[in-house]
Amino acid sequence: MVYISTMEQKEDRYKAVYTAIANNIHFLRKSQGLTQEQVGMMIGKTRSYIVNIENNRVEVPIYVLYQLADVFECKVYDLLPSSYKDLEAPPIESEIPVSALENVAVLNALEEVHNEVSKG
Repeated sequence: MVYISTMEQKEDRYKAVYTAIANNIHFLRKSQGLTQEQVGMMIGKTRSYIVNIENNRVEVPIYVLYQLADVFECKVYDLLPSSYKDLEAPPIESEIPVSALENVAVLNALEEVHNEVSKG
């Protein structure tokens, strides 16, 4: 059976990773009793930048993840989703079978190419 993956599914998974990061940062900040302004000052950023991170409006650069891990006294991987399985987006390789008619069309096209190559 042939499976396809759509660009939209990949984008959903990509967004889900950053949403999980944003949620983890928000949780750690709140659990340590820090304000967005305090965290921003500790890493040399503005409060609005931290707001944008927590609201998933920016993709957090790796160096900022390291800075935040220092602030929260954790490992960088504590800011990341624990696994792809935990994400809400559909799997990248979805189980959407290509229809039998599409398979026949592909086979017919391949047969035509093969016949053309065999002639010449």
